[in-house]
Amino acid sequence: MDPITRKRFRRFRQLKRGWWSLVVLVLLYLATLGAELFCNSRPLVLRHGGRWFFPAFFFYPESSFVEGGSHQLADYLSLDWHGAFDGDLALWPIFRNDPYRIVPKEELQEHLRELVRVSIEPRVASLTLSPGLVISKATSLETLLAEGGKMPEETRGRTLEDFWTIPEGMEEALLPRWEGNADESRSFRLVPKEGSPFLEVNLSFAATNARSNGRRTLRARALEIQHGNAGKPEKWTFRPGPPSIRRTPRGLGSTRPSVTADPTTSPSRWRASDIPSGLSPDTSWGSTARGATSSQESSTA
Repeated sequence: MDPITRKRFRRFRQLKRGWWSLVVLVLLYLATLGAELFCNSRPLVLRHGGRWFFPAFFFYPESSFVEGGSHQLADYLSLDWHGAFDGDLALWPIFRNDPYRIVPKEELQEHLRELVRVSIEPRVASLTLSPGLVISKATSLETLLAEGGKMPEETRGRTLEDFWTIPEGMEEALLPRWEGNADESRSFRLVPKEGSPFLEVNLSFAATNARSNGRRTLRARALEIQHGNAGKPEKWTFRPGPPSIRRTPRGLGSTRPSVTADPTTSPSRWRASDIPSGLSPDTSWGSTARGATSSQESSTA
């Protein structure tokens, strides 16, 4: 080494940050040279059929381990998975994998599960009321039918009292609205009368501002009142399989679940046997404005 180069090298060593950075980079590079000793899909040492093999360092065809095997490079993990090395001595790297390995479907079966968290929401309808609590317009009122209930042929022109028991003081509380006065939001519990086809609902009115000429109609929101555990989330597990999904479920009594499917696993691959009791195999899980919504928690390997 000539004097000028030695002088430059000494000056470089005096720069501690630059010198130790070079040392670290060299050590990391040397460590990568032995990376296959820590992560590899081939055994480091293998004793099979009374012979010693070193697959991490030498090429061995599949025919060396399986009678009638091919003369291509052996897939050691697949052979081990199918028991070709049972009873043999094999020293594997810490991590059995490599960038080019195709994972067999058999190894993924126990991880191919879809966890669906279904949160059931109450059903809702929209009502437009005329004076005297006469129903002048009803939207999605059929969603509030009780189990076994039959939708009346005509609801327009009928009063709320035809189907529900009106709470005491409700009409007086709504009087300022009819007169056009400002009023705060209000809510009333309506219990269905005997023989009524509808469920018990919570009838709510939004807050209103003052109007000079009064109001001809009032808009209300009828929300199903759930009892017991109806509003609590449930967890269902589905296994992959057909068939496809087509229409909205109506078989869970007073609830209508809908599921937002994971983009990586289409609901059309779920089998009919995996769908909970009461749901049709061609049931649609699509979310609607009057149905239930849900969130999905997926765990895939």
